[in-house]
Amino acid sequence: MLDEKFKKVLKFIFFIVGIKEINWSVVGSVNLALHGFDLEPQDINIVTDSKGIRAFKQLFSTHISEDLLKEKSVTHSGSIEKLVLEIDGIKVQLIAEPKDGLYTKRLSKVYADLDGFNIPCASMRTEKAAYSEVGMESKAKLIDEKYN
Repeated sequence: MLDEKFKKVLKFIFFIVGIKEINWSVVGSVNLALHGFDLEPQDINIVTDSKGIRAFKQLFSTHISEDLLKEKSVTHSGSIEKLVLEIDGIKVQLIAEPKDGLYTKRLSKVYADLDGFNIPCASMRTEKAAYSEVGMESKAKLIDEKYN
């Protein structure tokens, strides 16, 4: 289950971003927790695009802990943009990927209900493929065991 502090931060993000035309999806351990996996996430990971990460930077300017930077991707030949926020003590890591990025090349978006908030998330099929691609077979196996 997801800790109440994480839920509060996700609801805050949704409240600020939810009605705007921004493409974003929760990925990683928080996504798994939203789908019923018994995990204790360390941070919130969000995948977006270049336009989205700039919108997040503007909307959450008072929460920036690491400003926008470009770095080489470990999963494809291009680069990614990264922005780190801190909201109520929770680290929120945003990654803007190109169209052939780890998540964006296969993103199938679903919505997880969090107390009436429809949080955009990567599908479990997308998560499993992403975990497999980066060699995190134990998490890919968890998804397999729950859904197959």
